[in-house]
Amino acid sequence: MNGGSPFDSRLDTTLLEGLEFACRPDCGLCCYATPAVDRAERAELLQIAPESTFIADARGRAYIPARPQGGACQFLAQSRCSVHAARPFPCAVFPVIVHAGTRFQASAVLSCPGVSIPGAVDPGGVRALGPPRGLETELGRAEARCRSEEGRRALAAARRDGQRVERILEREGLWVPTLQVRASLRGRIPLPDSSDFPVEDPPELEEGEEVLPLFFDDRRGPVAIAGHAGGWQLVELQEAGGIRAWRGVWPPPTRMPRLDAGAERALREYLAYWLERDALFGFVHAAMLEEPSGEDVLIRITRELRWIGATTVARARVRASGRGASAPVLAEPDIARGIRASDADLLDRAGWTVQL
Repeated sequence: MNGGSPFDSRLDTTLLEGLEFACRPDCGLCCYATPAVDRAERAELLQIAPESTFIADARGRAYIPARPQGGACQFLAQSRCSVHAARPFPCAVFPVIVHAGTRFQASAVLSCPGVSIPGAVDPGGVRALGPPRGLETELGRAEARCRSEEGRRALAAARRDGQRVERILEREGLWVPTLQVRASLRGRIPLPDSSDFPVEDPPELEEGEEVLPLFFDDRRGPVAIAGHAGGWQLVELQEAGGIRAWRGVWPPPTRMPRLDAGAERALREYLAYWLERDALFGFVHAAMLEEPSGEDVLIRITRELRWIGATTVARARVRASGRGASAPVLAEPDIARGIRASDADLLDRAGWTVQL
């Protein structure tokens, strides 16, 4: 397991280099969530809004509940946060997401329409593109959390879990070190092909609007993708909960769509970004224990990248159809829309890395 001192509180921000961020006041997409709150944050919220309600998980960790039927956070009003000055850590650092694994690593949630989509990752894994712009406040809050006792505990726990997973996979002859996997795949990022299609359908509306993948539409606001007997349907959500409008149903691709040169480059760069995320390895290692296949880490990471690519392309195709685009070839802007409709959903999975 590649890692330094268990007390190293530094936050690796390499994957934020060169990015630009400007929050869109008309968006509110990130508020369709149930962010965790610690004891101090909860007390501050109750001072500002005494009517606040919270929910707790089995471990006793508190969360701000979203409104029913896929609605936004109780504090969102007309796409504005009514407790902005006291917003909890997950909200305060968004679109930055921090995972504790062998280190603290920050990356950007690329579903956020206010953050730029990163370009090429250097084959050596170093993105010497300069500091990010517009994320100073978010990074300050993230770095403070990494230095906190809560952050230290999260890092220590993640490292213990990672070491346990490594021992199990080594014993089974399936372990390949993360640095070796990255060195093998940088410069030859695997792209999906028709054998990776059709991809898994998103949940259906009957399973609840709150579990659907979301994206922000410039004209319609938050839009969800739901499985449907006739294909995938796009539905506009409303802040108070429930569906504002049905956009229609379009069939997802059953084979790999054609991509022009710009689209292929954009997809390859997105998958290269995923390869550098420590969370990718946390997801895959956990899946290897839950769903043994006899394949080693390198093969499973390769498969995972192809699956991420296929999911992104499928959502890009459906979004293009929903916009009335009939061109058989997807272009770079289509892949960008597929990334916006996929990244947060793909990051919302369990692994041995810990999301702060």
